[in-house]
Amino acid sequence: MIGPDKYWVAVFCFLSFNVFAFLGNIVSEWVKVPGPRFIWIPVLLRGLLIPFFLFCRFEVENKERTFPILIDNDYIYIVGGIVLAFTSGYYSSLTMMYGPKLVEPEVAGIAGMIMAFCLVMGITTGVNFSLAVASMATK
Repeated sequence: MIGPDKYWVAVFCFLSFNVFAFLGNIVSEWVKVPGPRFIWIPVLLRGLLIPFFLFCRFEVENKERTFPILIDNDYIYIVGGIVLAFTSGYYSSLTMMYGPKLVEPEVAGIAGMIMAFCLVMGITTGVNFSLAVASMATK
């Protein structure tokens, strides 16, 4: 292993998430399911992954957990992370493809810019929300 053990989880998590999000982006070029009318359903269903991760085994330095560990297997946690990353890339790409086509052609560029802004704000909010969820799961 390269570097200290304390960096392994952070580097692995970062790289694997970005690789699978990239693969989700690529797959969305060929597979376009669901269509623009029902894309919101699987996007909202991704919210079910939040309780999944809360009950997985993860450690926060010098803190006790408030939630019980129901999923102790690291491979299940990794598969959950892969699903989260892949669907993040896949559904964000699909919505960015569908959005400008759903408005009048003369405002499609503005719609695309607004969607890109909302995507970045959503990612920023999600990162900050993950800090809140982690603090909620520990004492």
